[in-house]
Amino acid sequence: MSFDQFKILSLGLLLLALIGCDKQSASSTATANNPSQPEVTPQSIDIALASADEYLNRQDYPSAELILRKLIEKAPSEGRAYELYGKSLLTRALLPEAQTDPDEKSKLLNQSYEQYDKAAELTQALSNDSQWAADLHQSAGEIASMAKRPDDALKHFLLAGKLSAANPKHALYAAQFLMDKGLLDEAERELQRVLVIDPDQPYALASLAAVAVQREDYAMAISRIEAARKIAPRDLGLRIQEAKIRRLAGQPLRGIQLLILLDDQVRVQTAVTEEIAECYFALDEPLKAVEAWEYRYDITETFLAAIQVAEACIRAGRYEDALRWIDQASLLEPDSPVLDSLRDQLQSMNSER
Repeated sequence: MSFDQFKILSLGLLLLALIGCDKQSASSTATANNPSQPEVTPQSIDIALASADEYLNRQDYPSAELILRKLIEKAPSEGRAYELYGKSLLTRALLPEAQTDPDEKSKLLNQSYEQYDKAAELTQALSNDSQWAADLHQSAGEIASMAKRPDDALKHFLLAGKLSAANPKHALYAAQFLMDKGLLDEAERELQRVLVIDPDQPYALASLAAVAVQREDYAMAISRIEAARKIAPRDLGLRIQEAKIRRLAGQPLRGIQLLILLDDQVRVQTAVTEEIAECYFALDEPLKAVEAWEYRYDITETFLAAIQVAEACIRAGRYEDALRWIDQASLLEPDSPVLDSLRDQLQSMNSER
């Protein structure tokens, strides 16, 4: 069967399911006598979902969402319809055109979250498949995070963890949001649950190190991040995290040693250069901090890199050098509002001298 034939069949069956009950026929009497009789059949639901999914795969989002809205209207307890509708909205939120319109992207993300929230709620209540419900709660939590709804995100991650206690992913996500809320004891409990499931989970150990940092227990933080790095020695994020912990613990030189000898293409990544510079500032060597940013510019030659050098110069009190780097950045992006902001900042500092 061709797609066009499939489309005609699916839409035809859907229309029969959705509007056929409005016709005055012998079956309408039966429906009136039995209000609980479903308005759509399981077969028509499956075909409608398959059709919507096909439209979604073909990037015909309006057609997919039209079918799903109609299906939700007539079968409001069908969790799969909410899930697929949420998937379509999320896909649209991540398209390049949505990235240029923050309001539209936010609207789509919030709408997607609402559909996944409903899908998770229905699946948990009506299905015997607890893993499916847990996965939906996980997805709802991740989309809530993207939509800047941290309380909703945390709610879903905790529910996912209860439904699928053997999966450490849910507890890891929940722990991050608990840490953000300053609920360190609760976050630590979630992370210890992860380590019961998988004692060699490096990101659980790294998160426990972050908890220790928030408590200013740097000895414990170092112990935990070292344990994490033994398990995942090639992980750049963990290496940067250890460098930061060393700096906060009063060991900035050790932080520099962890990062300074990395390959150029790794070393000039923003996160790496930033931590190297922060370690030099902690050592009260601001010129070397500036040099770290200059090294990044020499390799990348980007507008952002030039701006970062200028900002480091301002912080180091080298205002003439900062102006020179602002001028260099203006050659790359002359109309950027960042340039005027930095010039104003420099003018204000010079007037205070």
